[in-house]
Amino acid sequence: MIVTSYPDEFDFNNYHEKVRPLLFEEYHLLDQDIKDIVREIDGIIAFCNFYEEVQKEHNEKLMKLYFKLIEKNR
Repeated sequence: MIVTSYPDEFDFNNYHEKVRPLLFEEYHLLDQDIKDIVREIDGIIAFCNFYEEVQKEHNEKLMKLYFKLIEKNR
């Protein structure tokens, strides 16, 4: 499990356990821009897992992508 000490932190557990499974239930039906955001989030998470740390810029990027994902689904 990845833990950060940033004021606003990306919730890795929530994304991995709740959000991601919902997105992948019908991934083939998602718009391409949503798929791109999901793949980018997954790539950053894989990078953080590999290095076993979350740098500030990665946390900020994950937050921006997550909010962008929410905006696209409105």
